[in-house]
Amino acid sequence: MNAKRLAALGAAALVLAGLWAARRARRAGPESPVPAVFEEVARSAGVSFRHFPGTRASLLPEDMGSGVCFADADGDGRDDLYFVNAAPLDPARREAGVSAENALFLNKGDGSFARAPGAAPGRGTGMGCLFADFSGTGRRDLFLTSYEGDLFYRNEGGGRFVEAGRAAGLTDRRWGAGSCAADYDGDGRLDLFVPRYVAFDLALAPRQPAMDRGGYNVPVTLSPHAFPPVGNSLYRNEGGGRLRDVTKKAGAAGADRKGMQCLFADLDEDGRPDLYVADDVTPDLLLRNRGGGAFSDATFEAWLGDVKSSMGAALGDYDGDGDLDLAVTQWIAHEKSLYINLLRERAAKDKPGRRLHFADGNAAAGLGETTLDNVGWGVAFLDYDNDGRLDLIIANGSTFEERERPEKLIGQKLQLFWNRGDGTFADVSARAGPAFRLPLNARGLAVADYDGDGRLDVAVNVHGGAALLLHNVLGNGNHWLEFRLRGRAPASDAIGARVRLTTPDGRVQTRVVTAGGSYLSQHSFTLHFGLGAAARAAKVEVLWPSGRKRVLTEQAADRLVAVEEP
Repeated sequence: MNAKRLAALGAAALVLAGLWAARRARRAGPESPVPAVFEEVARSAGVSFRHFPGTRASLLPEDMGSGVCFADADGDGRDDLYFVNAAPLDPARREAGVSAENALFLNKGDGSFARAPGAAPGRGTGMGCLFADFSGTGRRDLFLTSYEGDLFYRNEGGGRFVEAGRAAGLTDRRWGAGSCAADYDGDGRLDLFVPRYVAFDLALAPRQPAMDRGGYNVPVTLSPHAFPPVGNSLYRNEGGGRLRDVTKKAGAAGADRKGMQCLFADLDEDGRPDLYVADDVTPDLLLRNRGGGAFSDATFEAWLGDVKSSMGAALGDYDGDGDLDLAVTQWIAHEKSLYINLLRERAAKDKPGRRLHFADGNAAAGLGETTLDNVGWGVAFLDYDNDGRLDLIIANGSTFEERERPEKLIGQKLQLFWNRGDGTFADVSARAGPAFRLPLNARGLAVADYDGDGRLDVAVNVHGGAALLLHNVLGNGNHWLEFRLRGRAPASDAIGARVRLTTPDGRVQTRVVTAGGSYLSQHSFTLHFGLGAAARAAKVEVLWPSGRKRVLTEQAADRLVAVEEP
C-alpha cells in the first residue's frame, strides 16, 4: 500500500476516532476548577540562569531553544536542576564576557539551590539533556544533544562529571534534538534513542530570501522544509559503559522523518517498551517493540499518521482507564494533539491479539481552539492540585520574528489546563499565577516536587531569557503520595516501572517511570499521586520491567515512599 493511501486511511481513522472521543466526552463533570497558584521563585531559590546570551541571526539551530532536567545528579536523594544553554552560531553576535555554558544547580534541601561551577558545561548550540544510569554504577550519567553533535558525561559522584563520549561510543556529530532511554531489549541495561533533526547547511538552502508561512515572511534559513532529514539513532547498551549503534538492525532509522523528541513506553502492555517519536513537518513515528531487539513501524495502523509539526510529548493516563495516553505539542495553526489510547476499549474485540489504536481527542477535550494560535514546546501531565486527575501544562513560544524588531521572537504565554474528570480540560492559565501572564519564548519544561512538600513544581527554560522556577503554593488540603523506585543493578533507575495506586473508594491511578518526553527535557523519576480527600492508599502495585511485582497495602498519605525491586 503506498504512502498516500496510508495517509488517507490514517486521516479517515482519525476523524472517526475524533467523533468517538467527542461522544465519550459528553458526560457531566465539575464546572469550575480549584484555583491554581504558581509562584515564580527562580532568583530567590538561587537559580540564576540566562539562555542564549547574544543576538539571534535568523538561523534555525539558534531558535529551537534548549531543555531543562530535574534529576538527582549528586546522589543525595533530592532532585537537582540542569539547564542547557545555546550560543549564537556567529561568535561576533555573542555577548562579550557572558558565558553560554550549561548550568547544574544542586538542591540544598531547604527549597533553594546552589550552582555547581563547571559541572558538565556542554558546548555550542545546546539542545537536549537526559540523566540516566547508562554505566550501571548506580549514578546518573548525562547525555546532551546539540547542533554540533552529541556529548556524554560519566557521573563520578558528588556532582562531578567527566566527558566520556568516545569511551561510551556516543560521538555522533549530526544534529540531535531530544533523547530518551529504556531497556528496549530486556537485557537489564539501559539503551538510548536520539531523534535527529535536519542537515542544516546554508549551502543547501534555496536562494529565495524568505517564504510565506501563516502570513509571515519567514527567512528560508528558519524553515525545516529547506533542509533534508538525517535519520535517528538507537544505541544498545552492551555493558561496561559502552553503547553500540544498532539503528538499522533494529528498524528504528526513520530516515524520512525530522525528529524532535521521543519517549519509550509500553503502550500495548505486552511487557516491551514501544517508542514514540515527535517529528517536525513530517508524520510522527510509532515504533512497536516486537521483541528480539526489533521494532516495526505501527504509525498508520495505530491511527497516528496525520502530518503536523510536533515538538514535545507527554505520557499519562489522563482519563483514568488504566492505559497510557499521549499529549503532543505542535507548531502554530496545528491543534495540540491529545491521543487517547483505546487499548481497554478494544481489548475484547481484538482478542487474542493486541491492536494498538489512538483517538485524537484534543478538540472534544477542550484543547482545540485554545491552543491553535500558539507554538507549543515543553509539555507535561501533572496533578498540580492533588485531586487524583492528571492536568496538563504547555510551554509556548513563537518562531515568528517581531515585525519591527526581527532580531526578537514573538512571545507567547504558558498554558495550564485543569482536568475536569469527564474527559475534558478547562484552561485555567489566567488564574495560575503572574508567570502565566507573561509573553515568553518558553522551550524546555520539566516537572518535579523539588522541595518535597507534596505539590508539583515546574522549571522552564526560556529562549533568550531568564529561567523560570514555578513553585506550587496551592494549599487546598488535598492529600498525596510519592514513590521513589530503585531497581536491581544495573537497572537502578527503574525506568519503565509502572505503579498502580488504588484509593479506598476504588479509583485507580497509573504512573510510569520515564526518561525523556516533554521537549528536550526530563521530569523527575519520583512518581507523584494526588489522593484528594483520601488519607491513605488502599493498595499500591509496582510492576518492574523485569516482570517482578511488589504489592503494598494501606499506605498512609502525605509522604515519600522508597520501594526496592524484590
